[in-house]
Formats: sequence, C-alpha cells, structure tokens
Amino acid sequence: MKIKLNQKLQEETGADIIISNRPPMTLKDVIINSLLAVKRDSRTGQLEEENEEKKLQKYDLIRKIRDKKQEVELKAEEISLIKGLISKHQASPMIVGEAFEMIEGKYLAMKKIDDEQD
Repeated sequence: MKIKLNQKLQEETGADIIISNRPPMTLKDVIINSLLAVKRDSRTGQLEEENEEKKLQKYDLIRKIRDKKQEVELKAEEISLIKGLISKHQASPMIVGEAFEMIEGKYLAMKKIDDEQD
C-alpha cells in the first residue's frame, strides 16, 4: 500500500501543527518519531524491553521511510506495526486520528476556522 508521507497534520482549528519553529508536522514525522520512541514503565521508570527482532524491524522501517519525500510502499504488517506504535507513543487524539486516516487514505483536511466566526 502506498502511503503519502508529506501530508501535514492539523490542529482542531485547521491550522498546521508547528512545534518549536520547525516546518509543519507531517505524517512522516509522526511515523519516524513513533518508530524511534521508547516507553518507560510509569511506576519504575525502567525502559520497556523489546526483543532484537522488533528493534531491527523498526530500524528497517526507519531506513525505508527516512529518505522518501512524497510516498512509500508499505506491507500490511508494516502498517500494522506503525499504527500500533503511533497509538502507543502519540498522546494527542488529533495526531493519532489524523495519522490513522492518512495511512488508510481516508484523511480530509479540516477547514480552517476563522477567528471572527461564532
């Protein structure tokens, strides 16, 4: 399945999500960040263990995606892994929802809200 990586994520107002004066956040950013993220146990602070196979699978996906500008061809199992990691590591329901819609080819950009409307 082809995934368009350059799609921009939006806030609930329809404005592009911009963090720390960087370019607008794209689906590629969300995927790469989710693949790189590590999870800590909330009680102990210890890193959650991942086996070598899972780490290498994530590494292969990072290499496959990082140099692509427009789109990438992904297998069903790769998409499943990516969606699971996005759900696990992204706190915002807007980011999770939009990323899933983009991956599934169902995303429609929100109309930007005019501040003067009621």
